[in-house]
Amino acid sequence: MTTKKINSKAFICILIFLSIQLWSQTSLKHIQTFDTKPETILTSPVFSNDGKFVIAGGANGSLNKFSPKSKLPIKQNKLDKGGINAVAITPDGKYILAGGFLGTLYLCDPETLEVLKSSDEFSSNINRITIAPNSTIAYVQTNGKCELINVADLSIIGDNGSYTKFNASFSDDSTLLYHLTSNRRISITDATNAKSKKFIDLTREVQDIIPSRDKNLIIAGVQEGYGESTIIHIIDVATGGIKKLVETSEYGDYAMPLCLVPEFDKVIYSCYDGLYTLDYKTFETKKIGSSDILSMRFSNDGKYVVTTALRSKSISLLAIQ
Repeated sequence: MTTKKINSKAFICILIFLSIQLWSQTSLKHIQTFDTKPETILTSPVFSNDGKFVIAGGANGSLNKFSPKSKLPIKQNKLDKGGINAVAITPDGKYILAGGFLGTLYLCDPETLEVLKSSDEFSSNINRITIAPNSTIAYVQTNGKCELINVADLSIIGDNGSYTKFNASFSDDSTLLYHLTSNRRISITDATNAKSKKFIDLTREVQDIIPSRDKNLIIAGVQEGYGESTIIHIIDVATGGIKKLVETSEYGDYAMPLCLVPEFDKVIYSCYDGLYTLDYKTFETKKIGSSDILSMRFSNDGKYVVTTALRSKSISLLAIQ
């Protein structure tokens, strides 16, 4: 092996080591607070694909586009008579999907926020939208039932069960959907045939779930009694068995996974006494912030996050340090 190749491998190892050290000592720095005039509750913030903008819904029915340098929207479009509760951007950056309080789903242009198409085929309040990596299929969760849809024309391609507000995730090849059908049952659904499912039944009530990056594990935050230790179940997808129980907080009574940390085997979750990271390979946990965070989304480069809070109408932009 040449000296050049050895040096190259050594450099890569150093970068990996430094990256691991970064996330073992991570903290969150506040950059900007986004708001509107007149003030309304902002919902479901997501980054544009290039990371230059943040798109969010509003309880007044608006879709809002923010620049990190501006507290107020640089673009705004009133879509719905009710609120816009769910917002998602296709991974290819071509479309925004926005879900209304009254059950209308909107397909919008990411640049102008103008409505390209809408559908009233949904029974009630749209809570969450998850778009597959191929940008062609989405999972729409409502207060009535959940549907798999075709993104381009908003047509329903599969009924996927009843009401749920829990996280949902697609496999990297967009063929499988991981989600909770109840607070004690995980479903792994064929995205091309919603009737084809594998179930994992749980012994305890679960607050929310996130699959690991390789989709071999499911990280499930378990609902405990008030004042009991917070427990996370790490579940083996192949067997459906519990691989590890992680006791994370002495005073917590629930654990709610929020998101995966890009490029790392870590998940960020909240519980009663704070915001934590969990390394689901080593099972190490670390407190990194306040428990007030309700939702969190990373930029594609993993350098920034946008958050909503339990006791605030605004959105916060944070930098990873």
